[in-house]
Amino acid sequence: MSEATDPLALGVDLNDVDTGRPVLPKAQYVMKVDNVEVVENKAGTGRNLILDFATTQPTESIKGAQVNVGFRIRNYYPLQPSENNPDSDLWKQRLARLQDTLLATKQGERGEFNPYEFKERQVIADIDIETSEEYGDQNRVKKIASFDED
Repeated sequence: MSEATDPLALGVDLNDVDTGRPVLPKAQYVMKVDNVEVVENKAGTGRNLILDFATTQPTESIKGAQVNVGFRIRNYYPLQPSENNPDSDLWKQRLARLQDTLLATKQGERGEFNPYEFKERQVIADIDIETSEEYGDQNRVKKIASFDED
């Protein structure tokens, strides 16, 4: 590199450096709930529960790069019905399934919904890859199942 293209004469070529977020291969992973938040939704019409699921073991990305323990995949759960379908209880069903999986509860025996109890709970997560024009390839937690450590 010349001084004109490298004024500090560092000799560091960053053209081949991938700055994208790693993408895990589509598979099942043991993950834990690493973060729990309740935030206003983008439309300002309600709130979302955010759960960050974190890897519990080192793995590799689809490009072969090492991905460390603690790599997070974020999922959003609405805390109210959809504006497009205000009479639907699907949002409640999704929260009930989440609670049943993470806390080993079942219908008729569920305590008050408290997502902060989910923190540090481990699950088997089915990870999928979604592609969009805006964000490219990214992971989503498609489904979770109870994780028995035995």
